[in-house]
Amino acid sequence: MWDILIGILVFSSVYRRITLFLIKNKLKKNNHIPIIPGAEPYLLQPMKKTKRGVILIHGFTATPQEMRELGNYLYKKGITIYAPLLSGHGTVPEDLFRSNAQDWCNDIEKSISLLSNHCTEIYLIGNSFGGNLAFLSASKHQNVKGVIALATPFIFRYDKIGKSIAYTLSKIKLFKKKHYQKNVKEIYKNTNRICYDQIPLHSLLEMLKVVKESKLSLSTFKKNVLLMQSEQDNLVSKKSIHFALENIPSKNKKVIWIPESIHVFISDKHKTLAFKEIEKFICQ
Repeated sequence: MWDILIGILVFSSVYRRITLFLIKNKLKKNNHIPIIPGAEPYLLQPMKKTKRGVILIHGFTATPQEMRELGNYLYKKGITIYAPLLSGHGTVPEDLFRSNAQDWCNDIEKSISLLSNHCTEIYLIGNSFGGNLAFLSASKHQNVKGVIALATPFIFRYDKIGKSIAYTLSKIKLFKKKHYQKNVKEIYKNTNRICYDQIPLHSLLEMLKVVKESKLSLSTFKKNVLLMQSEQDNLVSKKSIHFALENIPSKNKKVIWIPESIHVFISDKHKTLAFKEIEKFICQ
């Protein structure tokens, strides 16, 4: 019995490595993978020049499209907007195998450099995992005034067991298909959300590295911070915000809980409430 089980695990692991090698080799030969229409990065500049700018950082396996409504709202308020497409995103799930934690951090550094040509005061707004990236970059730049973290995971629901499962699965599988609750699926459908329908598990481990590094960075973070999360978030634990509050020494930190919403609450029914609070915090 145990011999059969071990044999299956070994075979699965070898098969995974061979398949990953073949995928990476194929990607090397095809350097240009087209971006999914609607998933492109975008820059929105008001007619009247403004000192304020915002970088919108999308979540893991998502695209700038999930931040578009928020971006349009802030743009109409006279704020310059830039939303980058993170490396490996917005094309095909296999493309993520070519990217790692450092690549995503570099994407944010390039974005700050780009927006600095247009604005003197910049806020980083990160949705979910995008918030972790924001914390890692913000402290390095004087013109970055703060971070607005939307449902950012420092502690997941079922944190330890979830990470253990992710690590184990990554040794025997390449992908894990996403499954959503009915109400979440309906909201994503209505908002035409563009994201991968499966998670590359090797890349998930890279994402968890960013989460870990961002947690360590909080103890020296002294810029403005707005933490927002849905009270019904099915992915991130409520302990996540409490952890951030306890560890961030900033004198200007604020928490706002969004009622009756999904993890990506900027796509749900109380999104306008969130947009107004974000604008208020930026323009304070």
